[in-house]
Amino acid sequence: MDFKIIVNTEDKNLAIKQTKSLNSWIEDEELEEVEIELKRKELQADEAGAGVVESILAVVLGAKAVVELVKTINTWIQEKTKREVAATPKLSLTIETIEGEKITIDAENIGKTEQAIIEKLSKIVAQNEEIK
Repeated sequence: MDFKIIVNTEDKNLAIKQTKSLNSWIEDEELEEVEIELKRKELQADEAGAGVVESILAVVLGAKAVVELVKTINTWIQEKTKREVAATPKLSLTIETIEGEKITIDAENIGKTEQAIIEKLSKIVAQNEEIK
């Protein structure tokens, strides 16, 4: 299943830095059935923040890897907010499927929503695999 992960902060430069950090974190975990690639996209004139380069993680994910990927993202967010809480503006991630379905992970409530995110992402991946 292909999808993208977008790091959302109020500071676009910080978003790029955090996206690179998340990319490295996921690569270091060496998760099975996860392929990840850092991509950059310049926002178009009709998009908010036009002219800004947005960093996106393109992810190919197998069904078995959903739980591990969400736990890895959870740990990354907890580490970021623990170490950089004073300097980090509100942080969230958006996981978007190629069909446009979105799941938002908010740093402020990640511990409370981890299971729901795993279930929702697992369902999306399972539906996608049924179609194949």
